[in-house]
Amino acid sequence: MLTLDQVRSLEDRVGRAVSTIDRLAAENAALRGDLERGRERERELERTVEEFRRDQERIEEGIVSALRKLDALEDAAIRERSERPAGLVNAGAAAPLARSAEPEPETESVAAPASDARGVAIEHPAPSPDPEPSELEIF
Repeated sequence: MLTLDQVRSLEDRVGRAVSTIDRLAAENAALRGDLERGRERERELERTVEEFRRDQERIEEGIVSALRKLDALEDAAIRERSERPAGLVNAGAAAPLARSAEPEPETESVAAPASDARGVAIEHPAPSPDPEPSELEIF
């Protein structure tokens, strides 16, 4: 037969089991809340990553577009230089040199060296005084 002590012992165990179940249920609810917050954070980060990817693609497209425009500009400048008549001075504000009807008297003046569009001096070989000899005369 059952004694009163056995019933009280059983009642204590049931009380502890109920207490443990309540505590575990609360912990479970807290963990589920943490899990849902973690999943929401994950979705937020995935949206941010996707936004960064789209921005990166737009940046890359912009850079490629700018490079294409620079290439086209460079190609146009090269074509302009190759198509320019020989009488032009500078590439930027180039205008044909005016030639007068009367030949100018030759004077020995020192002219400033010509320069290209970047301002770099263009060196022209000095005309040789005696074009015939192909060897240097030492004496």
